[in-house]
Amino acid sequence: MNKSNLIVLELNEITFPWIKQYIKLGYLPEFARLIDNYGVCQTSSEDEYENWEPWIQWVSMHTGKTFSQHGVFRLGDMKNSDIEQIWNLLENKGVDVGAICPMNAINNLKAPKFFLPDPWTDTPTTGNYPSQLLSSAVKLLVNQNVSGNVNASTLISFGLAFLYFLKLKNIKTYFNYLLSSKKFTWRKALFLDRILVDCFISLQKKGNPQFSTLFLNSGAHIQHHYLYNSICYDGQQRNPSWYIEKSEDPVLEVYKLYDTIISDIRREFPDARLMIATGLSQDFYPYNTFYWRLIDHSGFMQKAKIENCRVEPRMSRDFAIFPKNIDDTNKIENVFSNCRILGYPNKSVFTVDNRGDSLFVSLVWSDDITEDTAISINGSLIADFRSCVGFVAVKNGHHNPIGYFLDTAENKTEGNNKSIPITEIFNKILNHFE
Repeated sequence: MNKSNLIVLELNEITFPWIKQYIKLGYLPEFARLIDNYGVCQTSSEDEYENWEPWIQWVSMHTGKTFSQHGVFRLGDMKNSDIEQIWNLLENKGVDVGAICPMNAINNLKAPKFFLPDPWTDTPTTGNYPSQLLSSAVKLLVNQNVSGNVNASTLISFGLAFLYFLKLKNIKTYFNYLLSSKKFTWRKALFLDRILVDCFISLQKKGNPQFSTLFLNSGAHIQHHYLYNSICYDGQQRNPSWYIEKSEDPVLEVYKLYDTIISDIRREFPDARLMIATGLSQDFYPYNTFYWRLIDHSGFMQKAKIENCRVEPRMSRDFAIFPKNIDDTNKIENVFSNCRILGYPNKSVFTVDNRGDSLFVSLVWSDDITEDTAISINGSLIADFRSCVGFVAVKNGHHNPIGYFLDTAENKTEGNNKSIPITEIFNKILNHFE
């Protein structure tokens, strides 16, 4: 068995052609060193557009199976699968494992050194008390962010965990993000990724698992919402001035943060093999599109007179509904499918995926929602629909099935001259421990 530790850094949807453009402009020295020394290759995923979702592709990487083989289509659905994940297989081989925020992964492990689930998957947390606090607080913060109504207990839990994992050298960065986040809202995501990295470094040092993964999502989030502001963008679309100032480039900000994070990890664990994977990448989106999210999912269900069910928020526009009586599933599907904004009888507000015992619902209305916007749902009129939803963002980027992969065990020629299926990363991880 290979005696060196393996760390897999999962930088969701980061787009290496833009990384390379920023490098040419004199930015991102750590990325530049890695690419120059080890190269970077492309990864391929699925052919169908509807399967170009990160919660599908990360499952493929974590299981070594394509979508047609694992069948996990929605975020949070891995808990309904009995397919073994990479952490299970390695743990069964006697390898100590750890993970922070792996997307759409479940913690059914025997004794991980640490496991903090992503904010959208209902699965246990394993770790010391501060990591338990951080995990529960992150879940609530991510899902309460749009409304802006974060409760005091969540902030206290997050604050205590933050003080425990805080690295003094990063205080200036944290305070910069914190003090400027009201105006530059994307810095909340940067703050979160920074503390997750400090948490990872702390837990990795204490537990020293031979295999560990760290998933970071602020890059994907920022690309989706601010790509038009990137100096790499030369298209015609522009973000509104009320949304973001023309001079700001959040994409460069998050890439700079990731550049620093990679440097930190390599300095703290110089003998570890490092893999970097992105799952997918993004392209510039060609149309103006608004993203909205329900603020209070349970409250909206009450307004719509939908009873006897449980609702769970998912990422961005999505949520899942679990009726107590399965016979109500089709009725609830019809309620959401037939919901309409007054004056737009042919345009859907929600899309619904009926799984028989549950429903996966997405708020897909992509135009503006004003104070005068009213909806008809379940025979009722909700005249103040604007008060039910929070503005998420203007869509700037959308998914590309090509991902990227970098491995410090390869040389530049090997890294640059090939393309591999994303499932092959699974095999590379297993082979490390043979």
